[in-house]
Amino acid sequence: MRFKNVLFDLDGTLTDPFEGISNSVLYSLEKMGINEESRESVRRFIGPPLVYSYMEFYNMTREQAETAVNYYREFYNPTGIYQNRIYDNMEELLQKLRNAGTQLFVATGKPQPFAERVLEHFGIDKYFTYVEGVTFQNAEVEKDFSINNIIGKFNLKKSETAMVGDRKYDILSANKVGITSIAIMHGFGSVEEFKQSNANVIVKDTAGLQDYLMNGDKHPCVR
Repeated sequence: MRFKNVLFDLDGTLTDPFEGISNSVLYSLEKMGINEESRESVRRFIGPPLVYSYMEFYNMTREQAETAVNYYREFYNPTGIYQNRIYDNMEELLQKLRNAGTQLFVATGKPQPFAERVLEHFGIDKYFTYVEGVTFQNAEVEKDFSINNIIGKFNLKKSETAMVGDRKYDILSANKVGITSIAIMHGFGSVEEFKQSNANVIVKDTAGLQDYLMNGDKHPCVR
């Protein structure tokens, strides 16, 4: 195995949450009196903290953005969280990695209770040693803070550790901490985004990720 420890982002990396997140965002915007006709436009919400997205994309004040986040959770908590799907062959990869002795972790900007519910819903929580999410009160924590928490808590060697994510926030944070950054293309990022973020490796999908993690450079990856 190439790494002894692999950290995964959740949304856009392990699962495709677009339906649930987009429905939750559209619900919150409607409650805020904003008519957003383009579902595709809310793809940009996946990755950064929600409050920043409302402020940046819809020119909301901090107070308005926090109200919008509450409306978002009003839909997401009972309904949107389950409008989700696990990426093809992802569970099989997790099982292979665990069987090979790799320690697996989740480092996500999603609130901890939501992250745990998603993993349990798909039955993949059993593969992870630990899940590091954020709190509802402190949902703007940078990803590098979460990665460092995992490394410190489990005394991981950085040279033996990698982070897999689908947005620049995952890549930039992994690079900042000093572990290998692996960008996966089946989520919500782009090749340009990953190259600008200096991703160490870019893979197309779960199959490409498996090739890299288990076979090194013997099989082609998107570079």
